[in-house]
Amino acid sequence: MSGSHALVVALAAALTIAVTDQPRPDFTGVWTFVPPPAAEASKASFLRTWTGDPVTITQDATTITIEYVSNTRAHAPVKLIYNLDGSERTNIDPNSGPGFSQERPTRAEWRGTSIALMTTAPRVTNGEPDPIVITEVLSLRSPTTMAVQIERKSRVLTDTGTAMYRRKETGGGAR
Repeated sequence: MSGSHALVVALAAALTIAVTDQPRPDFTGVWTFVPPPAAEASKASFLRTWTGDPVTITQDATTITIEYVSNTRAHAPVKLIYNLDGSERTNIDPNSGPGFSQERPTRAEWRGTSIALMTTAPRVTNGEPDPIVITEVLSLRSPTTMAVQIERKSRVLTDTGTAMYRRKETGGGAR
């Protein structure tokens, strides 16, 4: 019995090391939105939380940055920077509607080989504060395909979806 117990402990330790030592992917690139199949077209506007196309992502040891020119409201350039150490950072959304704060508290969290980007968007519903927490989980499905699982939650709203993006090829081929 103690031999099998030791084997279980050793196996659990090996799996823990394998999971925690996975290399973190680099999402750097210029990404274009892949429209969903016709059956999911009604969610297309929700799935485009990054409302510009293309979306440029840069990543270094300390931050991941997402940039695009918004197709909504002011059509202003958007630059979102997330700290990869999990600390909070405030981003500015220049496309916020009238009466809404442009400041957005944000945080990033590694989840294995995916990264979750959490943003809190202030909002008022029926005269009461009702902030929306938006979580976007980026995962590489291949060197040229990225899935972004999106969840929006507030007191009166919960919806989810998955958007797909394709990395544009550069002169030397796909990354």
